[in-house]
Order: sequence, then C-alpha cells, then structure tokens
Amino acid sequence: MEILNYALAALVVSTGLILGKILARIAKEEIKPGEKYFLIIQKSLFCAVIVFLMYLNKTNVHYIWIGGLIIFTYLLYFKKINPAVLSAVLGLAVYLSSKTDYFVVISSLTFLYWLPVGTLMKKKKEIALNLIVFLIVAIGLFIL
Repeated sequence: MEILNYALAALVVSTGLILGKILARIAKEEIKPGEKYFLIIQKSLFCAVIVFLMYLNKTNVHYIWIGGLIIFTYLLYFKKINPAVLSAVLGLAVYLSSKTDYFVVISSLTFLYWLPVGTLMKKKKEIALNLIVFLIVAIGLFIL
C-alpha cells in the first residue's frame, strides 16, 4: 500500500470523530437519554476492533495476549482509560491491519467507533488531541 493511499484512508477514518461531534450538535436533546447506549456501542466497537485484529494475527501469540489484556483493562476500568490511549491503540490497529487484506474492515470498525466517541466528547481540545494522537500513531508507524 502506498503512503498517500494509507494517509488518506487514515484521514477518512479519523473524520468519524468530527462527524460524531456534528451529530451531537444536530441532536442535542437526544444525547442525554442516549448516553448509555453510545457508551455500549463505543465499548463493543472497540472490542470488535481488537478481537478482529487478534483473529487476523492468530499465529502470533503475543498479539492475542496484548489484545486480551487491552480488552480486559478496558472492560474493567470502563471510564478511567484516557481516550488518547485508546486513540493510540486504534492507530496501532489500523497500522497492523494495513499489512493484511482486512484493512478495510478494521478501518470501517474504527470509523464507526469514532462516531459515538465524538458524540460524547464535549471539549474541542479533547477531540483535537485524540485526532492528533491517532494520526501520529497510524501514519507515523506506516512511515517507519
């Protein structure tokens, strides 16, 4: 995969966060009653990305252990994990999937993950930080 194609794909994936924020502004009255559902969707999509990535790398035991540890920590400390750390993990997932035939699947799941995340984030600085971390990890690893 060429660097330009990969960088554009990573940019498109990260627009899910911005679209989630736009969705939150359009439907302000729906955010409060739907917050628990957005959290469930966010949690399940993150787990889906990690599980699918573990499935792709089933021959390497290290990926399975790291993925299992990430899922366990995420489920245990649900709100206590810094969103920037999750952005870095998703950037790593997108990078690792770029070496396989399932890049589109992982990228799509990551895009869908960003929608509820952007909907629940309130500060523009937090959104910008997550975008920057995701893009630095995803594109930076590809360049290296």
